[in-house]
Amino acid sequence: MAKKWIFFCVCFIAVISFLLISYKKELLEFISLIKSTSSEIAITRKENDILKRNALVFQALVKTELNNAEYQNIVLNEALAFKKRFEEETDFILQYASCSTVSHDGIIATSLNIDLGANDGIKKDMAVITQSGLIGLISDVQEHSSVVALITNLGNEQTSKAISVKLKENNETTGIITEFINEKLDTGNDEQYFVMKKIEENSKIEAGNTVITSGLGGVFPEGIRVGTIDSISNSSTLTREARIKLEFNPSQISYVFIVERRS
Repeated sequence: MAKKWIFFCVCFIAVISFLLISYKKELLEFISLIKSTSSEIAITRKENDILKRNALVFQALVKTELNNAEYQNIVLNEALAFKKRFEEETDFILQYASCSTVSHDGIIATSLNIDLGANDGIKKDMAVITQSGLIGLISDVQEHSSVVALITNLGNEQTSKAISVKLKENNETTGIITEFINEKLDTGNDEQYFVMKKIEENSKIEAGNTVITSGLGGVFPEGIRVGTIDSISNSSTLTREARIKLEFNPSQISYVFIVERRS
């Protein structure tokens, strides 16, 4: 019995050896095919993973673009509503302009560029506003673009003109704004505000009052919002001074309106 089993095993090994020798090339090709197929499957899986990730990124980008488009649509509708309301309540018309770059002197914004110029009827010294109120005036005009000198740069040659103002609640309380202050606090933060000067000592004024342009001097049209009174103090003369909160962030301005007197 043992001899038969040994004989069987020897025969089996001989047959296997014969097959391996006879079909070595085919076996190697078969093994190579298996390896190649496995490699292709791995590559295909990797490519599928990349495609899935790209699809997710694309979906996120599409969603972002849709959200941006929806936001821009909201902003545009708000701008058009403000323009319509402003023109109904005043003797002025507004031209919508998009902003590009904002220039700074240190941390203080000094000017910004807009996409309207001489070909659009823009002229030097036109007042420029946003929905928050007055932000500056046109200081330089090119054919298709212009520069807006911001009122945060008061005292500079481009915006040397003082802003004549009054209170919306009380037309008799007047003053002028000649400077913008960027004060460094002990906390390390910056406090930014305008200074309203030459307020008569007996004028009615209090924190929370709205400051608007008075129209005196002919530079800035009457009735444009400038800001809100933050605090009042006595000056060294017989007049008082008031701080006016900065109510716009130049770096966040995406569009402006140029103010033009209705013809």
